[in-house]
Order: sequence, then structure tokens, then C-alpha cells
Amino acid sequence: MNKKNPDTHRRENNYDFLRILSTMAVIVIHVSSVYTGAITYTEPIGDVFIYDMDIALLFNTLSRFAVPCFVMLSGAFILADTRNSEGVFFYRKILIKLGIPVMVFSILYFCYSLLIRLFGVIVNDNPSLELILPVKDLVKGAPFYHMWYLYMMAFVYLLVPLIILFKQKTGEKNFEKAAWLFILPACLSEFTSTHFFMWDLGSSFCYTGYFMLGYVLRNRLADKRQNGKGISLIMAGVVMEIITYLFQYYQVLDKVTGKNTGYALLGPCSPSIVTASIFIFSGFSLIGISHNFGKLPSLTFLIYLFHAGIWDLIQRLCRSRIGMTNNAGILILINVIIVFTLSVMCSVVYKELWKKMNKRFCIENRLYRIGGG
Repeated sequence: MNKKNPDTHRRENNYDFLRILSTMAVIVIHVSSVYTGAITYTEPIGDVFIYDMDIALLFNTLSRFAVPCFVMLSGAFILADTRNSEGVFFYRKILIKLGIPVMVFSILYFCYSLLIRLFGVIVNDNPSLELILPVKDLVKGAPFYHMWYLYMMAFVYLLVPLIILFKQKTGEKNFEKAAWLFILPACLSEFTSTHFFMWDLGSSFCYTGYFMLGYVLRNRLADKRQNGKGISLIMAGVVMEIITYLFQYYQVLDKVTGKNTGYALLGPCSPSIVTASIFIFSGFSLIGISHNFGKLPSLTFLIYLFHAGIWDLIQRLCRSRIGMTNNAGILILINVIIVFTLSVMCSVVYKELWKKMNKRFCIENRLYRIGGG
């Protein structure tokens, strides 16, 4: 395969749509997890949703393509830019675009978690040792539950210059073979390993195959727009997730894995989720979308950062109302729309505030000069 790599700078509406869809899917996972957790009493909302557990679990399972597709989207564009083989250039760029927001939100979520624990100690007479938990979570790379992904990706990004150099030396065909082969040990590692730190090399290793495949699939399918085939592949991915749902549903009912049954088959490196995600990403690579989504795709990273905190606040403020209906499906959709909308609003405000701070203090320019930029 010696064809020219796709343009890494122009917007591609099909991938923008997938990015938006994956962001919403992550919100669906976190919202629906509250209701699927009720069946195993891992969430404190009671068992009012026990009869609607099936629809909540279906929402949860159908959204599991989100994390793999996020990783593939990153690899598709980052590995296509040969400038990223220069370590200083790439690390500086990642620090400005991703590193600063991650550090800001890590501090915010750490303070938020600490305040919650402090409130529990003062008001509910919880053990004072609970105050150490936010510190442990921060060191582990999960200052809040959704932040694990960003800390895990830190090591993937660390490997980017080496991956590009490997691609340049081995050639596109050999790189493609390596990407496919990399997925197999990643699946084994996910099932056989325990990772205490989200940012350790072992955790990142599990997702490097996805990262490489994103580039491979975009490169291979760049000039093969076929809407029919693309839609068929997306539907095949959805069918694979439905099959996963059926297995997971009966596993939960039978209590096969004990009390906490939620994710035995739903992990990002589960074979069925791997297959479904590759189908879905390939399908979106093939379809052509004429609609431009404006600034929304550029906000998805911030939406991801904001949504978990917003959903946590909603639960804490409205916990008594979360179980007011027996129709979990409707309530999940309502909550997803609310969380997504509020996250978009907060992201717009954050972006404007950052622009003003950056203009006043020249933060990005100072960082860009590091290393001779």
C-alpha cells in the first residue's frame, strides 16, 4: 500500500459525526450504569429498576464502541501526520491541546472528591481515613472515574514518535499486519492482567492496537466511499453488540460472576466489543456525510471532561427523583440529553475563558517556545 496518506488537516464529517456519537455514547454508559448497577445493588438508588434492567443494560451495551472508537480516531489522525515523529514537536503539541485541560480538570475533580469525602466525615460521621481516598485516586490516575482514559492515553501518546518511525521503516503493509496482530495480545492482557495505575505501560499497551488500527483503516478506506457497505458494517457492529447484550443479560440474571456482574463481557478489549468497534469504525470510514457539524466536534474533548462531574451532581441533587419512574429507558434518554446539553454549555464557557487567559498570559506561546518552537 503506497498511496498517499489522507489529509490530516481538513475536517472529515464522517469522523466528526463518529466523534460526537462516541461522546454521547460515553454519557449513555455512565448514565445507564446507575440503573444497571441497581440490579446488583452496586448503586444506592434501590431496586426500583429491577424490572427495567434489560433496557438499561441494552443502552449500556450498545454504547460500548465509544472508547475503542475514540482511540482509533486519535490514531487515525495522529499517526498520519509525519511531523509527529519528531518527539519535541509532538509532545509540545499534546501538552498544549490535551495536557493542560487534563491537569486543570484533575485538580478540579480532586478538590471536588475531597469536599465530598470531607462532607461525609463531618455530616455522616464517616471514618476520617476516607479523606485519603481522593489522594490515592489521583496517584492511581483516576481523580474521577472517567479520567482513567486520559491517563491511560498518556503512555500511548508517549509511544507515538516510535510508532511512526516503526511505520516508516517497515512500510505500510507490514505496519498494517502489525496493527492487526497487536490486537490479540491486547485482548489477552486485558483479561489476564490487573493494572493498579491507569497510566502504566501495561494499561496503555492494551489500547495501542486500536490506536494503530485507526490509522490503518482510515488510510485503507480513504478513497473507497461506499455508503451501502458502510451502513452494513455499522449494522454488523450493532448486531455484535446486541449479541454481547444477550450474553451479558443472562449472565447478570444467573449471577454467574457474583455481585458485580456489570462488565465481564463489556470491556473495551473484550473480543466481541473489539469486533463490534472495528466494524463500526470501518463503516463510518466508508460513508460520506455532507453535513458540517460546526464547532461541536472541537468541543467533544471538553464535553468528555465535564460530563461525569455534571452527572454526579445531578445524582446527588436529585437522587430521590431518579427512581420515580419504572421506565428506565425514558429516564436514561432524558438524563443523557440534560448531561450532554449542560456539558456543551460548560465547554463553551471554558473555551472562552481559556482564550481570554491565553491571550492575557500568552500561555500557549510560552509552551510553544519550549524546545525551540
